[in-house]
Amino acid sequence: MKRAYQRYGIYLLELAIISEIILPFVLAFMYPEFDHITMLISEFGNANEQTKLIFRAWMFINGGLFIASSYAVYRRFYLSNSFYSLILSLSIAVFGVGDCILTSLFETSATGNAHTLSEKIHDMGSAVGFAALLIGVVVLIKLYHIEKQKLLVSIIGVCLFFSLFFMLLYSMKRIPILKAYDLPYRGLWQRLNLIFMYLPYLIMVFESNLNRMKRGNCNE
Repeated sequence: MKRAYQRYGIYLLELAIISEIILPFVLAFMYPEFDHITMLISEFGNANEQTKLIFRAWMFINGGLFIASSYAVYRRFYLSNSFYSLILSLSIAVFGVGDCILTSLFETSATGNAHTLSEKIHDMGSAVGFAALLIGVVVLIKLYHIEKQKLLVSIIGVCLFFSLFFMLLYSMKRIPILKAYDLPYRGLWQRLNLIFMYLPYLIMVFESNLNRMKRGNCNE
């Protein structure tokens, strides 16, 4: 079991990310009022009871997958730099707890303004989770820089730029000096932000698999 995890554990991260991406499209079939362009993913938590139950269970499982994959990610990079490898793995685990598990346990506000303790915990967990995943991308760039993988550093750097750009558009409503310029389509900005934030991790899984295959060929 341990050897299987060491070899395939990193694929749990890929599974979690793909699951996160397809989640809103699957649940939208059960929530006809949902608009992908204007509505946030967390609003499934305020949908009908069936959709809400599936959303919460799905998010809880995704959180578990992120947490379960974190040690495999640590093992991928610990020989390059154990400290940065630890930060990267913790970032993934914190995202799993903050943005997935807490989202599944605590309801979001239907109006977008947190008033109850549950809504505040939801918003805080989501914010911390997003920040952790973003920090993880920065650390991933650092690790690939240490490994002298210039192409991956450049590609992930571009992903980081676009992720920050769409995060700014998504967050304008909550930033006092930018609130007056709040753009519509927060749902769209959230999806694009997530795609560019998840992409570096998918690249990492692909690169790790490629490395493993090369090592396997060399050993034959």
